Amino acid sequence: MPDNQRATYADVMKFYNLTKQRLKYELNNKDPPHHNVAEIVITKVEQIWDKASIPHVSHRRVQEMLNKYHKTFMNLLKPYESRKDSGPYQEKISQFKDESKKLFDICSCKCFFISQCQCEKSRKIPAIERDFLEDQRGPRGMIIAKVDEAESIKLQKRYIGRVDAEAEVSQI
Repeated sequence: MPDNQRATYADVMKFYNLTKQRLKYELNNKDPPHHNVAEIVITKVEQIWDKASIPHVSHRRVQEMLNKYHKTFMNLLKPYESRKDSGPYQEKISQFKDESKKLFDICSCKCFFISQCQCEKSRKIPAIERDFLEDQRGPRGMIIAKVDEAESIKLQKRYIGRVDAEAEVSQI
């Protein structure tokens, strides 16, 4: 799965299948439970989103999204041999492939125009990350580069200030 871009549905399913095969090898060709594979995939997806400092939905919601997409994927595969030449089935597969190119969007803010976002503060996308997220939801030309040290220092100072303020309040 790419570390320098947000994952698409296709990326997530490829990583899911790769992880499943690795675990199967480790378990001497026994299929690993879905929840074990899903947990590894979800953790990786969340790490990538955290890397860009974009707030995302809860772990449980990411799990629901992955489970739903995986179920759709498996339902398409079940009747493949008997229906692979059928026109409507081919259309479903084509539609599924088109959908798989979309961003596996776990961002907590789903506002269409991010600049006009009315979400609560904890769900808002930092101004510095807005262009990147809009690009990832669309043409996907941008990538995550190296760590922005100046911005990291600002974030650390802000976090330390918040922790100090909470400590003072708890002493009262």
